[in-house]
Amino acid sequence: MSWKLIAGSWKRRAAGAAGCVVLAAGLSAQGAPTFKAPAPRFVDPGRRAKLEKAFPDIDRLFQDYAAGAHVPGAAWGIVIDGQLAHTGVTGYRDVPSKAPVTPDSVFRIASMTKSFTAIAILKLRDEGRLSLDDPAEKYVPEMKALVYPTSDAPTITIRHLLSHAEGFPEDNPWGDQQLADTDEQLSGSWFGDPTLAVLQ
Repeated sequence: MSWKLIAGSWKRRAAGAAGCVVLAAGLSAQGAPTFKAPAPRFVDPGRRAKLEKAFPDIDRLFQDYAAGAHVPGAAWGIVIDGQLAHTGVTGYRDVPSKAPVTPDSVFRIASMTKSFTAIAILKLRDEGRLSLDDPAEKYVPEMKALVYPTSDAPTITIRHLLSHAEGFPEDNPWGDQQLADTDEQLSGSWFGDPTLAVLQ
């Protein structure tokens, strides 16, 4: 089996591994602090009511943009003083069935998750709960099964994953082709039989 095939399949798994690092590190700490919005600094007691008057205009901006850009569906929210004050929707969450978008619709955000993952990892680093130079396999034990191309290849670290410097030779939409797979199927294909790399 060639290194390119093995590494190519691992590249497709790197984003998931980074996400698992966040989850594993986050779950490993007991009593982690939760976010609490700071107290509002505004003194105008009518401020919220004034802001609420803008909601229809904001909704219209989003609806006009979605129509002009041919966006099939969108949802948005406005937060005031740490609380969700308004939600708006337009279009369809599923075009063929014409199922409408609701405030609870879930959208795929693809690579935008990389930014959230990176921020979460850096927050864990700042709290002293992980080091960017920790081996990724510390948080994703299945990565211990990775076959490196040479005996002196460095162990992949969190820093490598965050900076896309782990040495994987390609990036492609493999993940988009796996949306219907169960967690068990993904786990098996990610870290199970290495011959799966050839089959994918």
